[in-house]
Amino acid sequence: MAGLGEVISDVILCSLYIYLLIRLATAKDDYFKSPFYTFFIATGIYSVMTVFFYQIVRQFVEQYWTHYIYKLSYGLNSFAAKGATFGKVNISIHRYFVIRNHDFAEKKCSRSLVYKVLAVQFVIAAIFTIPVIPSTYVYKNNNENEEILSLDKNSMLILKIIGVTMYLLYILCNSIFTVLTSRELLRLKNILENNSTTSKKIMVQQRNMFIIVSLCSLSHLLKALQQFIIGVSTYIDMASLTTFIWSLYPLVNGLSTYAAPVCLVLLSPTVRSRFLKGFLPTTSGSSVDPTTSTQQRYAQ
Repeated sequence: MAGLGEVISDVILCSLYIYLLIRLATAKDDYFKSPFYTFFIATGIYSVMTVFFYQIVRQFVEQYWTHYIYKLSYGLNSFAAKGATFGKVNISIHRYFVIRNHDFAEKKCSRSLVYKVLAVQFVIAAIFTIPVIPSTYVYKNNNENEEILSLDKNSMLILKIIGVTMYLLYILCNSIFTVLTSRELLRLKNILENNSTTSKKIMVQQRNMFIIVSLCSLSHLLKALQQFIIGVSTYIDMASLTTFIWSLYPLVNGLSTYAAPVCLVLLSPTVRSRFLKGFLPTTSGSSVDPTTSTQQRYAQ
């Protein structure tokens, strides 16, 4: 069973994350209708699911009726983890193409294309979770009346191979686009260095978005390494190492889950204003001055 501190921290952080996603999804301003925020919200839903279903498995693992929900919760956790990984790739690729264009247009992708990408994201995550369906359980002391330890060894190995492969592809893809984006950012800095205040604001905004995407990559790198070690230790029957690495999952998954939203709130005044406005008295006027130009709005 998970520790009380772990549960409390997840309840607080996950609740704030859900609140942020709701605030972004219900915003009427076109600023929050761009592909970036659509990908961010979809990825956020998957990320929240990983925390929720992980805690279900952890909290009820010793209950006699656990076998009715363990496989379902484990499968949904695995599905959500893969969906979140795919989503962060979408965000990284989109950021590169935005900064590569001199007009910095956030809405180069059509809404239909964005929805197709989200559909592919869902289907791939679902397909990669199929090995959970035929899996069986490993019980403590090989007694079905004891607590469930995990899914069977072969199913776990297949899932870990799929997971690690996906994480490694994610790291490779994100590394390529992070390098390409950083080069474009340096080029942009040289172009806008001595230009107007608005241009400098755009530069700051693009730099902040680059930081967010880079932190996503780093946090997922740690998660990929953890999943790789678990896969290897499970295959060679190093139960103690597997147990220890699994004990770090809340920390690693928390970093992977919460790094992006925390950075987004801290680095984007527009998002921060939208997030905090729910806690503050309602005032007249829109969240962004309607007289502000398109470039200025995306510089916020």
